[in-house]
Amino acid sequence: MTLENEIYKSPKSKVFTFSTIFLWLVILLTIGLYSFNFYLEWKNNDLKEEYSTKQKLVAEKKQQKKLKIYSLYTMNKSAIDKLEKYSKIKLYINHLESISNKYHIIFKWFAYNNWEIKTLAYSVSDAKNIDYQKTVKFLREYKKDSKALFNIDPIKWVNTLESSQKFPIVFKIK
Repeated sequence: MTLENEIYKSPKSKVFTFSTIFLWLVILLTIGLYSFNFYLEWKNNDLKEEYSTKQKLVAEKKQQKKLKIYSLYTMNKSAIDKLEKYSKIKLYINHLESISNKYHIIFKWFAYNNWEIKTLAYSVSDAKNIDYQKTVKFLREYKKDSKALFNIDPIKWVNTLESSQKFPIVFKIK
C-alpha cells in the first residue's frame, strides 16, 4: 500500500481532521466578519441620517435673527471688546485729571492714538514741594498703583526752568 492510499482510506487522520477544523474556523470567521461589517454599515447609515437631521435643525435655527446676531457677536467679540476699551476716552481723561490733582502735575495737551496717550507734563514748585520732588513722587508711586490704568514709557528728557519742570510723557493703556 502506498501512502496516498492510506490517506484516502483513513479519513480520520490527523492532517485531515486539522484541515477540516481549520476550514470551518475560516468559514465561521468569514461569516462573523461579514455580519459585523453589515452591522457597522447599518449603524453608520443610522448615524448619517441622525447627523443630517440635526444639521437641518441647526440650519433652521441659524435663520433666526437673534441667533444670527449672537453668532456675529461671538465671532467678533475680541474686536468689539478692543474697540470698547479704546472708546473709553472720558474715563482716561478723568484718570489724567485725578493724577493731576493727586500729584500736582499739570498736563497741557494730549494726543490719543494706538493705545497711547501722549502729553506734556508740567510740575511747578509751590510752598509744599519743589518741582522735581513732585515729578519723582509721581513716577515712583504711579507705577506701583494698583488702580493705574496706564503704563508709563521711560521719560526721554526733562526741561528744568527756575521753578518748574516740563517733560513729555507717554501713557500706554493697560
